[in-house]
Amino acid sequence: ASVAQQAASLGWAVLLGVAVGLLYDVLRILRVRLKLRLLGAALDFLFWLPVTAAFFLFALIMGGGEVRITLLAGHFAGAVLYFRLLSPPVLRLGYALADLGGLFWRIATAPVRALGWCCKKIKKFLKNSFLYRRKWFKIRLLPEEMKDERQTRAARYRGDSNHADKTSRASD
Repeated sequence: ASVAQQAASLGWAVLLGVAVGLLYDVLRILRVRLKLRLLGAALDFLFWLPVTAAFFLFALIMGGGEVRITLLAGHFAGAVLYFRLLSPPVLRLGYALADLGGLFWRIATAPVRALGWCCKKIKKFLKNSFLYRRKWFKIRLLPEEMKDERQTRAARYRGDSNHADKTSRASD
């Protein structure tokens, strides 16, 4: 390989390092803004799968199937350049876009959230209403029970033998 080809390979290695840094930052923005339980593992997989494939294909195509130290140094140098120079503005822009997307998402889902809130309030109202209605039902039964009790006492007082067939037993 000529010196020009080696220089071109080194330049492409630096660009691949920059691309890996950019992918890392994009996935970092997603990880920070989306608070989902298994998202970290999924994003790690989504990072390492294309990075590994890119490094493998780069070594196969540009390095002639050999892993060359100069190409690894180029990848590393590209990543360092990206994180020193480009990462801060990319992160600011990415976080701003993610916040804007979150705002649009909250606006788009506001009717669904409001409906859920209303359903929750209606459910609580109905639950409390039915509990209270059961108490009403029990309160309505009390006057009838009291009426029956008065009739029973009056019958006993008069000496009616309605309860003559009932015997008292001692409890153990």
